[in-house]
Amino acid sequence: MTDLFSDQPGRLYVVATFLPLLPAAILIILGGCRHLSRSAREVSQMASWLDRRLRSPEVDRWGAWLSIAVMLLIAGMSILGMAEMLEFSQTDPSRAWTETVEWIRIGATPAGAFEHPTEGNTELPKVSEIQVIAFGYWIDRTCAILFAMVAIVSSMIFLFSLGYLDDELGLEVEDHLGHCRRRGRLMHFYVVLNLFVFAMFHLLIAVNLLQVFMSWELVGVCSYFLISFYGERPEAGWAANKAFIVNRVGDAGFLVALAMAWTGLQTLSIPALNGILSRGDLSAEGLSSTWHFCLALGLFLGCVGKSAQIPLQVWLPDAMAGPTPVSALIHAATMVAAGVYLIARCYPMFPAEVLLVIAYTGCFTLFVAATVACVQTDIKKVLAYSTVSQLGYMMLALGVGGLSAGLFHLLTHAFFKALLFLGAGSVIHALHHEQDLRAMGGLRQRMPITAATMLVGVLAISGMPFFSGWYSKEAILDRATRVMLNEPQHFLLGFLPLLTAGLTVYYMFRLWFLAFAGSPRHRSVFEQSQESPWVMTVPLLVLSVFSLGVGWGWPIWEPGESIVLHLLAASESLGHDSPLSAGQAAAWLHEHHGVLALVTAGIGACGFAVAYWRFGRGAPVMATVTTGGMSRFLQQGWYFDAVYEAGIRQPFQAFTLAAARFDKGPDDRGGASWKSVDGWGNSIGEWIVRSARPVRRWQTGRIRGYVAILGLTVVGMLGMLAILMRS
Repeated sequence: MTDLFSDQPGRLYVVATFLPLLPAAILIILGGCRHLSRSAREVSQMASWLDRRLRSPEVDRWGAWLSIAVMLLIAGMSILGMAEMLEFSQTDPSRAWTETVEWIRIGATPAGAFEHPTEGNTELPKVSEIQVIAFGYWIDRTCAILFAMVAIVSSMIFLFSLGYLDDELGLEVEDHLGHCRRRGRLMHFYVVLNLFVFAMFHLLIAVNLLQVFMSWELVGVCSYFLISFYGERPEAGWAANKAFIVNRVGDAGFLVALAMAWTGLQTLSIPALNGILSRGDLSAEGLSSTWHFCLALGLFLGCVGKSAQIPLQVWLPDAMAGPTPVSALIHAATMVAAGVYLIARCYPMFPAEVLLVIAYTGCFTLFVAATVACVQTDIKKVLAYSTVSQLGYMMLALGVGGLSAGLFHLLTHAFFKALLFLGAGSVIHALHHEQDLRAMGGLRQRMPITAATMLVGVLAISGMPFFSGWYSKEAILDRATRVMLNEPQHFLLGFLPLLTAGLTVYYMFRLWFLAFAGSPRHRSVFEQSQESPWVMTVPLLVLSVFSLGVGWGWPIWEPGESIVLHLLAASESLGHDSPLSAGQAAAWLHEHHGVLALVTAGIGACGFAVAYWRFGRGAPVMATVTTGGMSRFLQQGWYFDAVYEAGIRQPFQAFTLAAARFDKGPDDRGGASWKSVDGWGNSIGEWIVRSARPVRRWQTGRIRGYVAILGLTVVGMLGMLAILMRS
C-alpha cells in the first residue's frame, strides 16, 4: 500500500469509486464541444476544422479505450485493496475500514456524539444523541471481495462493448430493427456505463442507508437510459419504462424503512443500526417488535424490486431490449445483485419472521423463473429468467441463515452469468442481431471460442463438479436440505431448490444444444456467422477462467472447502440464526455429506439426459417449441403480466379516463355542457356572457353619449331630490 493510503487504506476504495466519473466527464465535454462546433462550423473556419476532427469515429473509439483503461486500473486497485483487507482482518475477520464526514446536523448535538463502531471503539452511541447524517465508507471483507468482483466483471464488459457496438462508431448508422437512420451513440453509451459503475461502487462501500438509496436510484436511472439505448424501437422504450416503474414500487418500501429508521432511532448508519437491531429487544428505545418487523419488511421490499423477486420480477426479462453488454452488466454483477447485497449488509436488522418471508420469496422465485426459462426461444430471455431463478437461490440462502452461501453464489453467478450473456452477445453480433434459438444450430463449427466458453458457463451454472457454480450451489442446497429434514413443515424450502437444480441443467443445455450443436437450421443465418473479434473473445476467455476456478479450495473435491466461501463465512459478524433450525439434520448430513452430492448429481443427470434426448441429436425446428396449455402458461410467464394488466393497469386506466371525462367530456369542445366539470364552468361563463349582452349596448365608447347619460342622471337625481324636499 502506498504512503498516500497508509493511514486510511479505505480511501483507496473511495478513489476507485470516483474514478469512473473521470472518463464520463471527459466524454461529456467532448460531446458538448462536438455539438458547439457543429453549430458554428458555417461561421468560423476554426469551428469547421474542430468539427471535422471531433466527428471522426476515432474520437469515439479513444473515448471507449479511456473508459476501458480506467476500469482495468480500478480492477487492479480493487485486487490490491482486497489483499490488504484480507491481511488487515486476518486476526479479526470482523474488522473493517471506516471513515465518515458529517453532512447534516439536526438539532443541538454535542461534539463527538456520532461515532461508528471501530476497532478501538466498539461501544454503540446512545440513540438520543444521534442527530447527524454522515457520509462515508465502510469496507469489510465481504465488501472488498465483491468490489473486486464488480470491477473485474465490469472491465470485461467494457472491453466487450467496444466490439459489440462497433456499428455505433459511424456518424450515421442504419438501425434496421428501428427502421431509421440516426447518429452513432458509442460515446453516449460509455458515459452512462461509467455512471452506472460509479453508482454500484458507491453502493458497495456506503456506510449509511441514505447513501445506499442515492446510489440505488442512480443505478435505476442509468439502467433506464441503457435499456432504452435503442430508443427508436418501441419495445425498448416500453421496457425501460416498465423497469423504472416496477422498481419504484419496491423503492417505496425502501423509503418507508428509511423514514422509520430515522424517526425511531435517529440514525441511518448501517453499523449503528446493525448493532442496535441485532439485540432484538427495542423496549429501551420505546419501540416494538412490530416496528422492527415493518422496517425490515420495507427494506426487503426494496430488494424485491431491485433483485427481481416475485411479485416484482416482471421487469427484468423485458430489459433484454437494451444492448447485450447492458444485459450482462445489469443481470450479472451490478443492479440485480444490489438487493441481495443490501440484505447481507444489513443482515442483523432482519428479524426471524422477515427472514422466513425472504426464504419463501426466494424459493418460489427460483422455481417459477426456471419453469418459464424452459420454454423460451429468445436466447437472451432464457438467460434473463435464469438470472431471476439464481437470484432466488441467493434469497433462499439468506432466508435460511446461509449468509455466506448466498454471497458466495452471488460472486460465482456474477462471473458465469456475465460469461453467458457476453457469449450470447457474441452469437447475436455474428448473426446480425438474430436472437431466436430456432434459427440457429451448428454454430460451434463457425464460432469455436464462443461455443467453448459458453459451455464453460453452462457447466458452471448447472453445478457441474469442480466448476464454480457447483461449490456455491452445493452450499445453498446443503443449508436448505438441512432445514427440510429438520423441519418437515418447510419441506418446500428444500424440495423446490433440488427440483430447480435439474430444471437449470435442462434449460441451459437446451440453449447450448439449440445454438451450437446439430446442423444449421437456417443456412443463410449459419453462413453469415463468424467468430467474433479479439476484443469480444478475450473477455469470454477471462470470464471462463473465473467461472471455472473462482470457487476452488483444497481439497478441490470438497465443496465446503472453498477458499472464498471460508473468507465470506469468516467475515460474518453481528448476525443471528435463522428461525429455520438445521438441528439434528446438520449432524446427519455432515456424517453423510456425499448423499446430497449424489442426489443433486442424479437430478442434474436427469435434466441433461432430457435436454440431450430432445435437442442434442439435431432436433428439427418444430421440436424446439413445446405446444399445449402448460406451454402457453409458461411462455406467458405464469400470466403475471396479464394479471397486472387486468387487475391494475386497466382498472386504473378506466378510473383515470372516467375522471378525465368527468373533468371534461370528449364532446364538450369548449362549449356549454352539464356533463362535466369543465362543461359546468363553460355553462356558467356563457350564462354570465348572455346576461351581460344587454349592458354591453350601453358601452358605445362615445364620450358624447356618456356625457349625455351623465347629464340625464344628474337631472333625474335633482328632480328626485326636489320631490323629496316638497314632501
